[in-house]
Amino acid sequence: MKDRFFTAESVRAGHPDKVADRISDAILDACLSQDANSLVACETLVTNNLVTVAGEISSVASLDIPSVVHRVARDIGGTQEHYGFSQTTPVQVIIQKQTPILTENVRKGFAGDQGIMVGYATKENPSAIPTPLWIAHHLVRKMDDFRCLGASFLGPDGKSQVTVQYENDDPLKVTEATVSTQHDDTKSLAEVRYHLSELIETEINSLGYEVGLVRVNPQEGLFMDGGPKADTGLTGRKIVADAYGPQIPCGGGAFSGKDPSKLDRSGAYAARMMAKSLVKAGLVSRCQVQLSYIIGVRGPARIEVDDFGTGTVSQKGLLSFISSFDLSTEGIIERLNLRRPLYEATSFYGHFGDRDFPWEKENA
Repeated sequence: MKDRFFTAESVRAGHPDKVADRISDAILDACLSQDANSLVACETLVTNNLVTVAGEISSVASLDIPSVVHRVARDIGGTQEHYGFSQTTPVQVIIQKQTPILTENVRKGFAGDQGIMVGYATKENPSAIPTPLWIAHHLVRKMDDFRCLGASFLGPDGKSQVTVQYENDDPLKVTEATVSTQHDDTKSLAEVRYHLSELIETEINSLGYEVGLVRVNPQEGLFMDGGPKADTGLTGRKIVADAYGPQIPCGGGAFSGKDPSKLDRSGAYAARMMAKSLVKAGLVSRCQVQLSYIIGVRGPARIEVDDFGTGTVSQKGLLSFISSFDLSTEGIIERLNLRRPLYEATSFYGHFGDRDFPWEKENA
């Protein structure tokens, strides 16, 4: 089979879109910590020295949303106002309750909306996600760790992009790896490139791959203005990096800021759990599970499994293997114990892969 090349990107925790995701999920966790039945659809916009939180929340939780926002700023490392997001950034709050008809459907265990959710898994690496994205996530995590361990010249914003050459559907080598990172003027561009090039090459080697071309901050000039100071961030805008990268189709909706009664989130987690279970059981080398839901209907209207020709049993056999899963909203929530504060940690480095989440461990 002809060689193919796939590319994926990931972003650091201080990227403005990830800042927005983290705020939305931190607010969700704050609600669930006080009221496990909270219904939350929380959207965040971050821009230079302003955060706007809007959406629908039905909960008995007592929230101090500005305090949650400022705690997130501190945890990300936005402790200086010149980053455009700090512990003194003004916070605008526009929250209303969820509409009664949607609440009624959800309380009865029906799907609260229509939608298509996609889950994927592969045996090509330990994370069971596509290798370009797996490596891209590792690179941004490594940059964040490097900053926390003393590389104070790095700012919180940054990106990675990785291209992997495949042969016969197997990842062969990393042909290119690019990272861009915010930094201050205590280091020259040459010094930033030197430190990060070594870091990135070592990390890729540790994952079992040689790397061809490494680029660090390939743009002209210094990348000093980043985060919300340079770009507006919005909840849900990095859904491809949150899921499986561009090799795999995305479902209809983003994840962050949504409580588990929203099937955009819990349905996607269930689909991942099933796909990974099929791979770990040795029934497929890789597969995609697609769930389709209709508002007001309990359980999925349709389940599809694509084994990409790698299955060791028939399509009927694959569907039979996952038939024990209760895919109603309440069934998913109960099986994965989703009515608890665990979502802020999903807002960076992807929702799938090397993560300690219940949908990554259940039946895997």
